[in-house]
Amino acid sequence: MHLTRAVVSLATGSETLRIRLPRVYPVLVNIRAADLPEPLREDLEWVMKRLTARPPRHNGPTIWETTAEASVAAMGASTVAKVARMIVGLSERLRTIAANE
Repeated sequence: MHLTRAVVSLATGSETLRIRLPRVYPVLVNIRAADLPEPLREDLEWVMKRLTARPPRHNGPTIWETTAEASVAAMGASTVAKVARMIVGLSERLRTIAANE
């Protein structure tokens, strides 16, 4: 369920992927790797590591940048796309595993 919401968040909106990607972090943070089937755990951990690579930072007098925003801002375009693809892939693989159980 959480992964589906993350994919919908990535797929909708007129903003760039670089803007949309940090918005999935609050959804993903509610997923425990231990709650996923074994084959998906490492991929979720990889995604979360990328989304939390940088600490939150103050960006101007009143604007705070979350850890996900700071991390995505520091990523190259190919990494942003790879993280998004990994999230979509996790959702698809989880759906396939659930259908086969």
